[in-house]
Amino acid sequence: MSDPNALLLKAHLKQLKLPTMLAEHDKLAGEAAGQNESYHACLLRLTELEVAARTANATAARIRAALDRLDRLIVDELGYLSFSRSGAERLFQVFADRYERRSLLITTNLPSGEWGTVFQGERMTAALLDRLTHQCEILELTGESYRFRESMQAKQAKAGRTTKPAKAKK
Repeated sequence: MSDPNALLLKAHLKQLKLPTMLAEHDKLAGEAAGQNESYHACLLRLTELEVAARTANATAARIRAALDRLDRLIVDELGYLSFSRSGAERLFQVFADRYERRSLLITTNLPSGEWGTVFQGERMTAALLDRLTHQCEILELTGESYRFRESMQAKQAKAGRTTKPAKAKK
């Protein structure tokens, strides 16, 4: 039979809408008992987890709302930096939320076959590519990068200035 206090605590946490505390309280109570931690210290750790989870959720909600107000979202150089699993899932969610609702422009140097490395898995990548390629325009640009070309021209111009001999004074 379950402890009536534990059942009551779970009911109260659910009623108060404290999901992180509800999910973590048994584990933390066990750790506290094993470490001879005080009730207040255990409760503090539990409330800190709840505050952190709520802060993260509020931040995510603000970002989603701000992105949803944009008519067009431009993601430049997708795949330049790798994502953690949770980061890839969040970006997937942003793209999925915009599917057939708002414009999305993505630039990348990666062929679509290598997007699995960006999105940490083939299933998520396949689902994303399915959404992105439905009713879209794909422009594949080949050739030299204008940034690379300008960088090389600047280096050549700089090298041309430094290698010219100075005129002798009379």
